[in-house]
Amino acid sequence: MGNSLSVSSIVDQLHMLQPAARSQAFDNLCEQHDEIREYLESKCYWNSRPTQQQQLGQTKLRQQHLHTIQIKKTVPEEERLTEKDISLWNKDPSFFWTYSSFSFLPPEDCHNPLNFVLDVTSWIERQGHKDCLRGRYLALFWFDCFNTRFPEQEKAFDQEYVDLGRCILGPTIVERDERVSMLREQVKAGRKYNMLTRKFGDAILLTLPSCIGRSTLERKLPLEQGKFDSWISPVVGSTWEEQSKREDVHGLGRRIRQIILQRCHASSLVQPSKKRKTNSTVITVQETASTVTVRSVVSPISPSASPSASIPPLFYAMGSHIPEIVLDRALSPQARWNESGEFDEITIQDAGLHEDLVDLLSDRTKFKRNVEGLVSQSMIHKEISRGGFQTYTCQCELARISYEQNRAYWIHQAFDLCCYIFPRSQILEPSFEFVGRQLLHVLKHLLRLYENTHLKIPLRRDAVEALVSASKFGGMSDRKYFLKIATDLQKDLQQTDIQAMVVHRESVLLRLNKEISNSRRVIEQFLDRPLTEVNPRLHSLLGLLHLSQAENWAYHFNHEKVYEEAQKWGPGDNPSPMQLYVLRTKLKVLGQSYKGGGHFEDAKPAFEGCLAAMKPDDSERFLIKCHLADVYCEMDYLKRKQHAAPNIVYLEEAEKIVRPEIEHLQTRGRDLRHLRRLRLSLVEIEIIRGRQSAAECLIKELLANYNRLTEHDINDQVGHVRALIAWARISEPSTAVARWHTALSWNKIYHPSEGDVFTCGVIYLFMSLAYFKIGDTDESWASFNRAVEIIRKKEPQFLIPGVGTYLYDFAWREIWSVAGWVLPGKAL
Repeated sequence: MGNSLSVSSIVDQLHMLQPAARSQAFDNLCEQHDEIREYLESKCYWNSRPTQQQQLGQTKLRQQHLHTIQIKKTVPEEERLTEKDISLWNKDPSFFWTYSSFSFLPPEDCHNPLNFVLDVTSWIERQGHKDCLRGRYLALFWFDCFNTRFPEQEKAFDQEYVDLGRCILGPTIVERDERVSMLREQVKAGRKYNMLTRKFGDAILLTLPSCIGRSTLERKLPLEQGKFDSWISPVVGSTWEEQSKREDVHGLGRRIRQIILQRCHASSLVQPSKKRKTNSTVITVQETASTVTVRSVVSPISPSASPSASIPPLFYAMGSHIPEIVLDRALSPQARWNESGEFDEITIQDAGLHEDLVDLLSDRTKFKRNVEGLVSQSMIHKEISRGGFQTYTCQCELARISYEQNRAYWIHQAFDLCCYIFPRSQILEPSFEFVGRQLLHVLKHLLRLYENTHLKIPLRRDAVEALVSASKFGGMSDRKYFLKIATDLQKDLQQTDIQAMVVHRESVLLRLNKEISNSRRVIEQFLDRPLTEVNPRLHSLLGLLHLSQAENWAYHFNHEKVYEEAQKWGPGDNPSPMQLYVLRTKLKVLGQSYKGGGHFEDAKPAFEGCLAAMKPDDSERFLIKCHLADVYCEMDYLKRKQHAAPNIVYLEEAEKIVRPEIEHLQTRGRDLRHLRRLRLSLVEIEIIRGRQSAAECLIKELLANYNRLTEHDINDQVGHVRALIAWARISEPSTAVARWHTALSWNKIYHPSEGDVFTCGVIYLFMSLAYFKIGDTDESWASFNRAVEIIRKKEPQFLIPGVGTYLYDFAWREIWSVAGWVLPGKAL
């Protein structure tokens, strides 16, 4: 700068003065040394410095500007809350906290969720609109955490920020730690956001456009009430306030604020009371939308004290996202089979539940009113699940304390209620699968509570029945888990019909897991027992055991044994509805056996009779329709093979059976197991009718579904191989070879101990044909010989449509036609 002046020397001179005198001293230096002005102008720090009169006018204008918040008259859409975001976040508030593939919410199994959120707070960049909104709620979150630790404290000091830091990061944190400094800045900013939410509600942080910068809200917003009211006056009555008051937006802001608090268990920051009180101490609770401050130890709440007070700990015990259907079913009679095998309805009074639960749920109107009252007080929160269903969550501090004070009581009550409302059978309830899937996570949560607390599950018939029903949902590991608990409980109950129910379900799961010999063994052991006083309900269950044994024989293609085992049971005279259901099951098992043995003329009336006995909304109809459609495909070929005109167009009838059901399930967005099976049948129809493009789309979707499965039961394995065979059938020769190899490989993976079955022989025939068409005669001849070796030893199989009939016939005829090779015993 010259003349012995430098930036550092000027700074040193000014630093020795009082802050109020520095401005005037700098002005004096500038008048004495023109080079300072020239230096600043060269660095763009000073440009045409205003006169004293201009400075005074600018100061007044700046002061007037700072008196109120300034918002653009026209705000671009990208800087404001959109209807699309409102709709998405209302479906699941966790979407608000999700950025690309990353979530700001800690995982549910996170060991230190507060530390997790502190880490993401340190790197969030508020460049976009949504980042700006997340930044506001993150600062508000840290204020809520501080307020939970130090309730109603208007000012904070360094030792309190260090204390909060140690709660999150561990006891070794010191005052100068940069993370403590960041916490301090976040809490200070959050205090100002909290002022806004107290005035306008939580949603104001969503509706205020992101063009209002961070510095404006976090630094310039005054905390003194009078100045605050003046500063935010332009927001009062504005479109931003009006939007925040909309019902869908107002509730959304609250849930966004609460979901991160709940996920982080922020209530754990509450400092323990220094004085321990007795259980008779009355609790004093102050609740806001963000936090719950507990002033003393709460006494345990039991339903007999107050119905509305008993609901929060009951909901708390049932976990998060409790389906609304829990409430509906708890207030309604439940369907059961009675001893006479008749349909019966039992109420909560009849079910033998605890008298406190009976009192709580006996008045439907009052219970619903109490729940809605708790929702309005933000003690229970309504949310929309990803599936679009209404759910309830109660994680407030009052509920937690009451639950913890009498944990065993609430776990037992919640478990008994869940078992009472869990559906028993698709025959009793057409919505069995839909309701069961909705309630499954509640039951699993309660079972985990029993494991974690080492409580003993009560010995109740309801519990065993519910667990057996639950073993029909989820993957194989889940099914086994539920059934194991049911098996352990039934040993102590000593009720024969309950034991028969458990053994039947065990035999089914063993078969699905391809443990056929074990399935046969558990059935034989039970049926060999002497049984007395066989009522219609037990008689029906014995019938199901015989039919399960028949299906075991069907697995080994021993169709004579299937018929013999099925004939060991009959419905008797004047059968009950439950016995008629078992008779229908008998028709299904016999139909499958006829189909598996290639007796399609006998399978057709069996399946048609079974379907006629079903209600339109019975979920078992999907499998029966698939079997019937497959039989129609086989009969269409047999009729054409006989050069006879069929009485009906079988393929058209088959399509009429399955296509409407596929469309129905697609609109519901669930029941993927049934949807996969129906699509397999439709694929067969499309290929036979020459609609390759439609078949290709279906096959691609099926293969994607099978690849996503983590556990394949025996039905999934057969379906997967069937889809791979269909994939190869519609391929050009250049790609067909690889696809036939894939189908063969997966068949061996699924059945490693069974060797090559008849289906493998047919696959080798098609491989031979594909190799021949691409000019590899050596591989073609080798594949043909392998096919001859297998087919000579094995009986035809009809499990997959066409394998024992039209696919087999086409393959050997085509080989003979193009290569001149003839299978032994085959001649044109």
